[in-house]
Amino acid sequence: MKDLFKSWKTVSAKIKKSTSIFLLLDFDGTLCPIVNHPDLVEVDRDIKSILKKLNRTKGIILGFVSGRPVADVKKHLKLKDVYYVGNHGLELKKPKSRKVEILSENKIKKSLKLLKDIVGILRKKIKPYEGVWLEDKKYSLSLHYRMADKKNALIAKRIFGEVTHEIEKKKLVRVTKGKKVLEIRLPQNQNKGTAVLKLKKMHLKEAPVLIYLGDDVTDEDVFEVMSKRDVSIHIGTNKKSKAMYKLKNVKAVAGFLKKVYCLQTGEADA
Repeated sequence: MKDLFKSWKTVSAKIKKSTSIFLLLDFDGTLCPIVNHPDLVEVDRDIKSILKKLNRTKGIILGFVSGRPVADVKKHLKLKDVYYVGNHGLELKKPKSRKVEILSENKIKKSLKLLKDIVGILRKKIKPYEGVWLEDKKYSLSLHYRMADKKNALIAKRIFGEVTHEIEKKKLVRVTKGKKVLEIRLPQNQNKGTAVLKLKKMHLKEAPVLIYLGDDVTDEDVFEVMSKRDVSIHIGTNKKSKAMYKLKNVKAVAGFLKKVYCLQTGEADA
């Protein structure tokens, strides 16, 4: 991966070639730092301010792609007329639409019942271990151990493996890993990458350059399906990513967004 700011001349030239920009961003770790508990997350005023400006800028289509439910991301960002993709690509809310669309809805009824059963089992088994907790997102489950000590984290991972081993083997669920989190997702091949491809197809006529920013393992599904014409950006210090470019942290993301805004509006880059 190349440092994005050092490669800005190349990146800005690529953006200028397109008549519009499809700007999609992950939430946790990209727009706000990772915190011990999802409820404690805060989006910096600077980030909120530049996102509002970008949302009003002609030629920019804005969207957010997260493992969180759509309603949760929307609550924190409070932006209208943007795309919201939640639950790792299973939920989609289009601009100007009040309804959250569930992708592959007709195929997931049996899987949802299974997830409900797993919630009860896992909650009971992890209850004695401090710092370990379960997040039920209806269409997926997340077992968090960021606040646990090393011993409890190891126990939590062992319990998770025991509970999911057989059903994962039978392909009744999919198990994925994130930063200090283990996730159980529906078996349908729906992820951030498939959701982003769907969004791209909606805008084939405009043929915008796609810019995607993400920090987690789940964002690799997006980087994998992006074309050479697009701009893929990994956030963080992890050296292993399919992204073309990298930014160090959330503060650098804010700086990049300001550059995009200035490039699109013709304002001087501060």
